[in-house]
Amino acid sequence: MKTLDAALEAYYEHFGENYPLCISGNRSNEEIIADIELCIDTDTEAEQPSYEDEADY
Repeated sequence: MKTLDAALEAYYEHFGENYPLCISGNRSNEEIIADIELCIDTDTEAEQPSYEDEADY
C-alpha cells in the first residue's frame, strides 16, 4: 500500500494539480489513497470543493 504522501505525489504527477484534500477532512488516509488510485486508474480528476457565498468558512 502506498503512503498518503506517495499517493498525493502520484496524483500531482498524473494530473498536474494537487488532490483536493480539503474535502477529505473526515476520511481516513486509506480512503483518500483509494480515491486517488481510482482517480488515476480512471483518468478522472477528483471533484473540487464548492463554496457558498453566504457561508462563513
